[in-house]
Amino acid sequence: MAKWTEARDKAADKRAGIKEGSKKDQQLDKARGLPPDVVKKGVGAGHAANKRNPLGAGNSKKGSHGMGCGCASCKGGLSVGAGADKKNWISGAIKHPGALHRQLGVPQGQKIPAKKLAAAANSSNPTLRRRANLAKTLGGFNK
Repeated sequence: MAKWTEARDKAADKRAGIKEGSKKDQQLDKARGLPPDVVKKGVGAGHAANKRNPLGAGNSKKGSHGMGCGCASCKGGLSVGAGADKKNWISGAIKHPGALHRQLGVPQGQKIPAKKLAAAANSSNPTLRRRANLAKTLGGFNK
């Protein structure tokens, strides 16, 4: 049989329904010749200890919760990529230019009527609702 790796161990534990870090997992790791998992409990912000930050959250200067890990809360709620920095958040927020106009049936270049925008902001369609709320927010920048 091939040598046990962390990835193989994790996959086997998942298939067997064994929770990572449990007594059973630690016993199996020992039997398989793997080093014991050292995970600090109660690390906050939903981040466990890892190779890059062995002590868990709160031990780095980056990010809002002290992790700098690239999660949504570290990036201010924006995905990694174009416009992810806080200065140019609008370029990252507009992923499909003109989509709201198409959804509301308003020709491109014409202003969307306030009533239609308000109705779209209360829509049951979550994508339409988000686009309408962003349009309202961006509309306030011109005043």
